[in-house]
Amino acid sequence: MVLFTDGEDSTSELSVPEIIQLVRSSSVTIYSVAFNAGALGSQRTVKSKAFLQHMADLSGGQIYSPTASRDLAGIYQKILDELEAQYVLGFTSDNPKADGKFRRLKVEVRPRGLRVRHRSGYYAPGR
Repeated sequence: MVLFTDGEDSTSELSVPEIIQLVRSSSVTIYSVAFNAGALGSQRTVKSKAFLQHMADLSGGQIYSPTASRDLAGIYQKILDELEAQYVLGFTSDNPKADGKFRRLKVEVRPRGLRVRHRSGYYAPGR
């Protein structure tokens, strides 16, 4: 999902914890293109950008902050390049509990120094 936004919530019916739950339980990857409508460094702008970064981190995505509309073509190309270069990893959990709880994931690669972005975890099957 590519979000083109300033990150401010003006009409949402969902709370932040509900949004986090939805992102964690979905398979969507969020790429935010975050234009800052407010004053740079203002509390509202910082809070909005932090929320968008959190959503990107949870989903394995990325946040981009263009300074002008001329930056958009390059940003969209970066997103396309990343999507073309993705790998899909699978695993089988050794935890048989069907408790519906969130389980954190940590992905490590060799050689050290490579950067990996991935979902922060998954929900176990429920009963």
